[in-house]
Amino acid sequence: MNHSRAENNKKKLPSWPGKVLLIVEDEDHNYTYIHEILKRTGVSMIRAETGIEAIALFRENKIDMVLMDIKLPDVDGYIATREIKKLRPDIPVIAQTAYAMVQEREKCLQAGCDNYISKPFDPDKLIRIVERYIRNDTSF
Repeated sequence: MNHSRAENNKKKLPSWPGKVLLIVEDEDHNYTYIHEILKRTGVSMIRAETGIEAIALFRENKIDMVLMDIKLPDVDGYIATREIKKLRPDIPVIAQTAYAMVQEREKCLQAGCDNYISKPFDPDKLIRIVERYIRNDTSF
């Protein structure tokens, strides 16, 4: 039964060739999970494992959207988001965090994130959120 559901989902996947997603995630298993969900969309993915690396990679690459982990080993996702938004205020940044509290969502939005998804997230929900923002990116 799960196989047929997976087949159905495969047919409905959006296609984002030419788009570049910066995934800021320090945990290997979380990054692998996100990569597996999004790889069939054709989106290119660049990984940063720290906030400082995320800012540097953002400066060096043409990024269409950022998926930002909040809990990082150096500067947190709030600081990294603020720095990225200083460089390009229109870039969509989606916070991803294990903290599911209402205050956490507000803190993410106040830091400049455009939306928020809590871990563990449903693959369909991740695709819907990315689709909402990656297609609206008209800055390039």
